[in-house]
Amino acid sequence: MSDHDIQLLALGFAAGMDLMLLIHVGFGILDDRRDRKTARAALPQLDEARRKTDEPDFVDTYGDPALIGKAGRP
Repeated sequence: MSDHDIQLLALGFAAGMDLMLLIHVGFGILDDRRDRKTARAALPQLDEARRKTDEPDFVDTYGDPALIGKAGRP
């Protein structure tokens, strides 16, 4: 293999790497846009779930004066 062949091989390898890097970066940016769009669409559901978890999921019958003494009554 001559010097010229080695140089062409190295040049081809470098050009291929540059092309693959460009494709990777380009599609990575597009993928980030899709991810942000999906996140924006899911934000209302996330806010609703956070609101539900902020509410207490039990009734404090010991501290609520309206419920004291009414346990067991219909």
